Amino acid sequence: RDLPHPVTLWVMPLAAVPPTLSSRPELLDLLARPGSVHISVPMWELPVLPSAWVATSELFDGLLALSDFIADTLRRHVRVPVIDGRMPLQMPGEVVPDRARFGLEPDQVVFILSFDPHSDPSRKNPFAAIDAFERAFGPNPVRERLVIKVNQPKTTAGPHPILKDLRARCAGRPGFRILDENLTYPETMQLYASCDVLVSLHRSEGLGLGPMEAMALGKPVVATGWSGNMSFMDASSACLVGYDFVPVTATLPEYQRAVIGKGVKWAEPRVQDAVIAMRQLAGRAEMRATIGAAARAAMQQYQAEARQVRFVGALRSLAREAVSGSDGWAANEAARRTQLEVIGRSVPHPAIQAVRQWLYRWVLWRLPFRRGVRRA
Repeated sequence: RDLPHPVTLWVMPLAAVPPTLSSRPELLDLLARPGSVHISVPMWELPVLPSAWVATSELFDGLLALSDFIADTLRRHVRVPVIDGRMPLQMPGEVVPDRARFGLEPDQVVFILSFDPHSDPSRKNPFAAIDAFERAFGPNPVRERLVIKVNQPKTTAGPHPILKDLRARCAGRPGFRILDENLTYPETMQLYASCDVLVSLHRSEGLGLGPMEAMALGKPVVATGWSGNMSFMDASSACLVGYDFVPVTATLPEYQRAVIGKGVKWAEPRVQDAVIAMRQLAGRAEMRATIGAAARAAMQQYQAEARQVRFVGALRSLAREAVSGSDGWAANEAARRTQLEVIGRSVPHPAIQAVRQWLYRWVLWRLPFRRGVRRA
């Protein structure tokens, strides 16, 4: 209630806004305060926006999109202004490779895939990268290795089920190394720096933070050539993998047909493209160096743009309107409160939400995910 600033950034998924407001009445007061500007900074990974989120977006004076992919999706669905932005990186000051720390040999060519299973394994698609590596180098590669970094590997009830599937898939294959220990951010960047190539055969990304970080470290990236990562990479700074559009079949509730509607598609990467790129990168150190240097240069340019924070100009304009247009903002405040009431009535009780979340984690998603593993 005491925040003096005229502009507030709401950095949270649009799906999280209604339940957050229902449990935090002081945020309702903040959102409805006259003469203030509220900007949502949502991350989203699909080319459509659930209809319920369109109503939530109208609580805000604008939406700040941190990738072209997100901006295009929002502009097709919402009526409030969409502001283009860039994602700033806060990299550790000095990142020193240390292969011994992670059990990697100095003469190996090391690929890495890194993903959070809570972000939906079907979307992150780790088994496609595993398949591509094995097709490229066989079941017993001599000098090539694939590190599979699983972030947040545990749930409240123990290890995430994907660990069992990964271990079954990689059992008896010396080329694979599953790394599921929790790392600090500097340690994670040290791991990236200790590897030669990052692989991301995602089906969709809102942004693609992992590839962005690897490129900033001067590492070549093999990535699906679609969605948010195309805001900061192209064919000159990364090894882009072709794709075909396929229907979304995922496990998160937000990706289900009942939420996003029928006919929504995302990218199925062409694994053979990744196989070719991985073979070339493994066999040609000069190619890794050239693409890595181009990747670093691309990220330096991108980060220079991010540091200019050009979107602040749009926020200042909105803030001036909020302060000067008191009559219009009185009407806007009334409309916002009405919208809050409508959304509030649609939000389940927190206890019901907790039960739904538990069901999602431990019942609803397991069988669909295992079907997704077999498809991959």
